[in-house]
Amino acid sequence: MMTDIRRYVAECTVCQRNKYSTLTPGGLLQPLPVPIEIWEDISMDFVKGLPRSDGFNAILVVVDRLSKYAHFLGLKHPFTATDVALMFIREVVRLHGFPRTIVSDRDKVFTSNFWKELFRLAGTSLCLSTAYHPQTDGQTEVTNRGLETYLRCFTSDKPKAWAQFLSWAEFCYNTSFHSTINMSPFKAVYGGEPPPLLRFESGSTTNADLESRLIERDGMLELLREHMSNAQIVMKAKADDHRRVVEFAVARVGQVAYRLKLPAESKLHPTFHISQLKRVIGSAVEPSPLPPQLTHEVFLEATSEKILAVRTSPSSGQEEVLIQWKGLPEYDNSWEWKVSMKKRFPYFDLEDKVNFKEGSNVTYEDTRPPILYRYKRKEKGPKA
Repeated sequence: MMTDIRRYVAECTVCQRNKYSTLTPGGLLQPLPVPIEIWEDISMDFVKGLPRSDGFNAILVVVDRLSKYAHFLGLKHPFTATDVALMFIREVVRLHGFPRTIVSDRDKVFTSNFWKELFRLAGTSLCLSTAYHPQTDGQTEVTNRGLETYLRCFTSDKPKAWAQFLSWAEFCYNTSFHSTINMSPFKAVYGGEPPPLLRFESGSTTNADLESRLIERDGMLELLREHMSNAQIVMKAKADDHRRVVEFAVARVGQVAYRLKLPAESKLHPTFHISQLKRVIGSAVEPSPLPPQLTHEVFLEATSEKILAVRTSPSSGQEEVLIQWKGLPEYDNSWEWKVSMKKRFPYFDLEDKVNFKEGSNVTYEDTRPPILYRYKRKEKGPKA
């Protein structure tokens, strides 16, 4: 019996759909292919929800997957696919040309018809993440986190001034050592380090405004490099230590993604990362529906259908009738006190319908309108 109970609980459809899993995420890490040429394969994402600064409240982050070179572009939210495309062409394509592939999440901009058609005509393949799995574009997510970290640290006392330092943040990011490529992104793209940015020397200018700006710049660059160095200490370390190998017998797309057959009315993308899936146990047993006679107050509105038998209660000596309730299974038939039935249903003439002798089994079809009542467990009968 214990085995049957465990199997029944394990196969419960409601539990399998709604209870959380304590297992490690399924699917080992599947790195994206290593690009061949610089700025042929890129990734992009948005940083949203920023305080408005110089008219901007969002950032478009574009990263070259080979050199790790990045562009941080200020945006005004809400924006459309046309706005993002024009900025991308103006700030990225004019410098590097159209890429061969773009890795991104499933933001409405990246899934819009305009965006898809633009890059189809440009010969660019769009590589969108699977549903609810932003880790596909992990590189840009990590860059976003680093950008947010040192902007937050630097502008914590003046959060609405971040747009003034965004260009310097991009410069510092691209000229800082990157542990993945063992050099700075600037050197990976241009073959050498940038010309040295001379530090301001006190007394080198008589212009007071210029002097204050240069002093502010030097302090800002020092802080930015410090925060960036801390943010890039470790970007990935043994990602599979907390993962497990899982496979399902459904349509497989790649190493760790599966395409599901969703209902026609579903608006979700049908491809999911394996960590978002759970194996179904059993044959998908659906829970038994509540009887139609059950009200919202969890009372049973029962209708008498047949009187099956009568008897004399061995404990109290009072007469009982066995009632079959309409629409309920046989095991819900119940013995009711005859006195209680007459009191609750004075127009239900039991005397004409059954032979009140113990052990009798007289039945009858009730042709009168159904009698509704609130069914509850019978109480102790009247005292003899």
